Amino acid sequence: MHKSASSLLVLIFYFLLGFLVFHAALGIGFLGDFAGDIYQCQSNWFNFPAYQWNFYLPAMIIYYGLYKIFHLFPFPYQAFHLTLIFINAWLLYLLAQELKFETWQCWAAGLLALFNSVAFETYFWLSTIPKVLATSFVLIALISLIRFRQNRLSIWGWGYII
Repeated sequence: MHKSASSLLVLIFYFLLGFLVFHAALGIGFLGDFAGDIYQCQSNWFNFPAYQWNFYLPAMIIYYGLYKIFHLFPFPYQAFHLTLIFINAWLLYLLAQELKFETWQCWAAGLLALFNSVAFETYFWLSTIPKVLATSFVLIALISLIRFRQNRLSIWGWGYII
């Protein structure tokens, strides 16, 4: 099977498995920092709490967009966050592939990321989006760096820098 088709199947599998295991958490409603984050995204995007200065601005953009489209309906916020977690599991799978791990080790790395992340975050949802984004950007940067070092294409170098 072609590498990209195999990678797509892995992503689909992580989505299906993650949804089967954690679908009940999608109905818990707003918890934690939801009210403050949704209120904050309406006006002052540059008031960084000490614990969230990294990736706070992208999170505010996401909160603002979700609020403008879905208002206070909690399901889309939670589904978006869970989707980010599934993608991070897939990115870890890709990173393990780039590092030349065995196929079963790549699968295991993604599954560990999926269940470690989701098990903790299913009850904190929106308040952890900056942390999930940070993980996404680090994984993308590492994959880009490895690919840049392997084939010297500038697109991967820019992916790492950005």
